Amino acid sequence: MRRHFRFWMALAAVAALSIPTIGPRAAKAQAPAASVAQPAAQIHALKITVLSTMLVGDAPGLGEWGFSALVEADGHRILLDTGSHPETVLQNARDLNIDLSDVKEVILTHNHWDHVRGLMTLRRELIKKNPAALSVAHVGRGIFYSRPSPKGENNDMIAIRKDYEATGGKFIEHSMGLRSFPARG
Repeated sequence: MRRHFRFWMALAAVAALSIPTIGPRAAKAQAPAASVAQPAAQIHALKITVLSTMLVGDAPGLGEWGFSALVEADGHRILLDTGSHPETVLQNARDLNIDLSDVKEVILTHNHWDHVRGLMTLRRELIKKNPAALSVAHVGRGIFYSRPSPKGENNDMIAIRKDYEATGGKFIEHSMGLRSFPARG
């Protein structure tokens, strides 16, 4: 059962990362209509390691209501989301002997707590070894919009942004798609 779940989670991550880029950069990169179409870029080696999700069975690691995955394609590594509890991704990476200190980029898919709350713990721990670790965070436009509630601000990303930028991290907001990996023929 666990293998099937991980398969579908990995497939979903691949699908999300495989969506063609749409937006200003893509428009500039498109060839004129009269030219010959170029073959689609292909990833030759892909590995996805789920670092945060609900674990079932006898799986090692900490389970949580959250998500994070390390996506490795042709030697390029990106962290997709950072989980819910601040220590989960860090501990699961340690348990799997995965060094995240050379991962420069993180994609935060949306601002729900179960996808973003591990960012600061990871950044603070990993910069001890490499100041560039998780130094660039790709986010969708609107992730920092205020979401007031009767109890106060309901958008964790507002506080996370301040703390992240104080460590030297940089957020890049995207209004459309994002090409996550360099194009290769």
